[in-house]
Amino acid sequence: MEKKKWQKPVIMNRPWDTMDRGRIEVEINRFKHDKEDNIANYINEIEKWSENLKSLIPKFHEIIENKAKQLVQDMGDECFKEYAKNHAISNFLFPSYNKRLSLDSILKKCSMPKKPLN
Repeated sequence: MEKKKWQKPVIMNRPWDTMDRGRIEVEINRFKHDKEDNIANYINEIEKWSENLKSLIPKFHEIIENKAKQLVQDMGDECFKEYAKNHAISNFLFPSYNKRLSLDSILKKCSMPKKPLN
């Protein structure tokens, strides 16, 4: 019983938004069947949040693909390369330009919710 008193605040104050996605999944699996409803409910909300973020990856992929195509169309290949070097999402634009941007590569580059994109 003593453990339960401090466990909930510790779980609720974890830095979920700066944790690696793999660590988030480990923590979800560790606590989602907790006997205390408040902890299980909180972890359920974290799981939904994590899945919602992951579900955005295909849309993000589509946006990047469209942005790269539009930039090449507007600027041409050489100007695109110069412009993309300094773009905030250059780590995504170049793979897209080279037809190597996949959902998995985006997931790897976006390994935690608050990780900067570049």
